[in-house]
Amino acid sequence: MHRRYLLIGNYGVGNVGDEALKEYFLQRFPEVEWVVVSAHPKGEREIPRLPFGVRSLCTPWWRTVKAYRRCDGVVLGGGSLFTDAESVAAPLLWFGHVALAVFFRKPVFLAFQGMGPFRTWMGERFARWAARKSVCISVRDALSFRRVEHWNLNKKCILSFDPVFTLVDASKTCVSSNKLLIIPRSNSSREFWRKAEEARRVRADASVAEPRTLDELSRAVASASFLLTQRYHAGIVALGLGVPFEAVPQVPGDKFDVLNREDRDLDRLRERVLVGEEALRQAMQSSLSPRERAG
Repeated sequence: MHRRYLLIGNYGVGNVGDEALKEYFLQRFPEVEWVVVSAHPKGEREIPRLPFGVRSLCTPWWRTVKAYRRCDGVVLGGGSLFTDAESVAAPLLWFGHVALAVFFRKPVFLAFQGMGPFRTWMGERFARWAARKSVCISVRDALSFRRVEHWNLNKKCILSFDPVFTLVDASKTCVSSNKLLIIPRSNSSREFWRKAEEARRVRADASVAEPRTLDELSRAVASASFLLTQRYHAGIVALGLGVPFEAVPQVPGDKFDVLNREDRDLDRLRERVLVGEEALRQAMQSSLSPRERAG
């Protein structure tokens, strides 16, 4: 029996990592009929986010409310959604999506999340409330795990890893040059650009790339001998391909800082992804009624 779930994340904004996360869920959970909540929906299976400002009121947000009423559950799929490191409005945006699911009494699943860091008590409070209301929580790094454990939610939190890691196919790529590759963000910090300029003065072979797809990202990283980046999933790809890298943090304890300190045992990381995947699948199955499970 196919179940319909809303897949919610920072999709539709042109971020390579977030789009790869979306593809992971579509590929790995074919038994689920996904409806993707996107900033810029395309096709029948994508719907807009809830309104969050005057301009967004012009989008057909009523389709999203209707989808909430008809779905069987809501999955917040990966990424650092609940952090105010870049914007204090971000936790409020995702809190609103969870709150509507709770209003319609739909189960909420937080999958492969990066929790924090938090600059404000309100940002952490929104994240804690969403975690408390969720059926299943899996996080992608040990620091997020410790933050959730500190909340004493009386529910199990699964330590997983970013699932995009499993989409990196090392057998199809290989390091073919000795160049230094630099991959920035659109809002990379001054510290990142300082390090990038230093690297370019030292190494004439340094080049800057801004891949738009996971395939482009994989090929670019595979052609380098070292990666300097402030894109989280560029570091994930480098990790999967065995390319040395440095991810420059924006603030202490953020996802880039954590990635530099992550366990580099590739088999263990893949196992962590599978543990998170199985936990989500079992939680979704357990949320079915006895009749639906039997069917």
